[in-house]
Formats: sequence, structure tokens, C-alpha cells
Amino acid sequence: MIDYDATLQKFFEECIKYLDKSTKRAKDKIELQSINNAINMVREVASNPKKYADYNARASMGFENFDMSDGFIVNGDNSVLLTYFSVVSSMGELYNKYAYQREQAQQKLLKGLKFMKYKNSGNLLKDFYFSFLTPNKFAVKMQNQK
Repeated sequence: MIDYDATLQKFFEECIKYLDKSTKRAKDKIELQSINNAINMVREVASNPKKYADYNARASMGFENFDMSDGFIVNGDNSVLLTYFSVVSSMGELYNKYAYQREQAQQKLLKGLKFMKYKNSGNLLKDFYFSFLTPNKFAVKMQNQK
């Protein structure tokens, strides 16, 4: 069984790791400040995912704006930003009572985590290596209770 709460936290950790790497590429103080703001936003959403699963809660805190995009967009590639927003917008459905919606959100989370692991990987053969891995490989498994 997969622990989706822990897997969601792992996804946020990978996002923060990616943003931390982006601080090294910052061209000026304004971009660095934008990246640091994005890190703080991700940490805040990660601290209470059930609260921020609601769009209105995220929007009222300013987490749905694109001010954080400088940290996520590198060389015009916005795939990480789109992945982040896709997972965050579907995290309210992770425990939906309807199986279809729940499974869709769970798959988005697992694919998002795989993608973030891919982006953070320093392996020269990552294109080859990651093509053979399933998204479930990156999920956090539930601990067996005795």
C-alpha cells in the first residue's frame, strides 16, 4: 500500500530541492528573492496540505499567482511549474470518496514525483534510466503495523 500523505510530502521536498538548486542560477537579487518566496510558498503548502487543497485557501494566501515562476522556470522550460500546479490543484482529490477521481489524483501525484526526481537527478544516463521506472517506484510505502 502507498502512503499518499508521505508521498505528497516527498513531492514537496523534491520541489524545494529543485528550487534550492535554482538559487545558484539566480542572475540578480530580484530573481533570488522570487525563488526564496517560491520556497516559502511550497513549505507553507507542505505544512498543511489539507488546508491548501482548497483553491480558495491557496488564492487567499497568494499561492496561485505566478510570482513564484522564476524559481521553477529555467531556460524557458515551464514543465516543473506546470507539474507543481497540477499536483497541488489535485491534492484535494487524493482522498475523494469516488474511486475514479481519487485514482486520477494519485496518479498525478506519482507521475509528478517521478518527474521531480528526474529533474533533480544528476545522473548522466537519467533519460535512459528513468524511462524504465514506474511512478510507483518513487511512492512511499506504508509501514506494516504489528
